[in-house]
Amino acid sequence: MCLELLLGAGEKNTNDLQDKFPKKPTKENQNEEGSIRKVHLSQPAHSQEKHMKTRLTLLIAFIVATGVVAFGQNSKSTPNPDAFASAVTGTGTTNHIAKWMSTSAIENSGIVENGAGNVGIGTSTPAAKLDVKGTGAFRDTLTLDGSAAATVGSGINPNSGQAGNPLTVTGGGAASGATDTAGGDLILAAGDGNGAGGSGAVRIQAAAAGSSGTSPDTVVDRFFIAPKSVSMGGQSGSADMFLLNLADGDAAGATVRFTINANDGGSNFAAATGSCTIVVGVNPAGNVELLGLFFGNYAETFNKVNANCSIVLGGSFNQVGIAVNDSLGFTPTTHNIYFEIDNVSGSALSNLPVPLIATPEGHAQPDPSQRVDAQHPTLTIQRSR
Repeated sequence: MCLELLLGAGEKNTNDLQDKFPKKPTKENQNEEGSIRKVHLSQPAHSQEKHMKTRLTLLIAFIVATGVVAFGQNSKSTPNPDAFASAVTGTGTTNHIAKWMSTSAIENSGIVENGAGNVGIGTSTPAAKLDVKGTGAFRDTLTLDGSAAATVGSGINPNSGQAGNPLTVTGGGAASGATDTAGGDLILAAGDGNGAGGSGAVRIQAAAAGSSGTSPDTVVDRFFIAPKSVSMGGQSGSADMFLLNLADGDAAGATVRFTINANDGGSNFAAATGSCTIVVGVNPAGNVELLGLFFGNYAETFNKVNANCSIVLGGSFNQVGIAVNDSLGFTPTTHNIYFEIDNVSGSALSNLPVPLIATPEGHAQPDPSQRVDAQHPTLTIQRSR
């Protein structure tokens, strides 16, 4: 195509002559619609030679300047890098993404790709797929990939011998200068479920101080909000709330706050709310020495629930917890318990009924010597197991 254009430039003078001295059209020079075909005007031999030299000169100049040779419609081109380099100036550094500083100058940008697939903004040594050093702003929702568990945090302090740094999450502030306007809420929400699945639990975790050394302390659930109600069974219901897993020589305390909902789908309905607290100490040999169970803040409707709490014993000597039990005055079709757990200790919680899991040990039977209720709110046991 390029060659055709150059050769066409050499024919321009010929066409100009044709325009000035058009040959009279004949029948042979007309098509079926009567339009005039292109007619070549005969020229002297020396004039044709002159025009040929002009065309060849233009063609050679084009090839030298661009390094491109074109032959009709099946053209192939080989770019001349020197022609581009002479038009663009600037310097760069390896792995830096280039940035146009003007229409003809390129320099380094602030983005680095280290050759291993890591991209850095504000850092020349990215250590992750996206490594940003500095502040950032998102104008809309930030969503992580839901195909696997994810963690958002400030990370481990890279400076040897120094404590971890805080991570602060805040709600939105009111507009600057606004009068008597409230700030935005900070909402901590569990993931949505479908149908009877319910949402995930809301869990707040922290670690108690361990013994002296360099081993990381164990993070445990300190506050647990159940995502949904848990079934308590039939007319005489029961649900194991949790087990505390105490270290040898440790003490722990935890409170469960609950609401019981029961009905038979007709005229019988009952509800109760209350709390139970357990305090337990385990000696250095791993045996329970002191165990206290307390029942409090109880209220119910229509005297049809009669709730109580009892001790749950785990599979080892240092696992102790709470079960909530009740006895209804009618046969229910719905009999559930909602709850939250406040673990005021460094001991881990386990056997949480989300979903309800049957254990081989079962919960302790709610006999008068092992339970607390509104009439008997306190139980204290001193013994070794």
